Amino acid sequence: MVAVITFSIVFNIPRYVYNRMARKPDWSLKADYAHHDDHVVYLIVYSILYYIFIYFLPAVILAIMTYRLYPSLR
Repeated sequence: MVAVITFSIVFNIPRYVYNRMARKPDWSLKADYAHHDDHVVYLIVYSILYYIFIYFLPAVILAIMTYRLYPSLR
């Protein structure tokens, strides 16, 4: 359980650091977006990992668990 929580926090760190606060010249705050869009490799790797861990892996685990827990469905 600790491994799942730790992995989910580490995996979602790029989402949280994407937005950061910066000061404008008049000392007010504004949201300053990190320029991850310039890094094509980052976008490709993170989007592939995102789809694997959010869509593909849970579906595969659910199918395997259903297959093993309910042998009458075979």
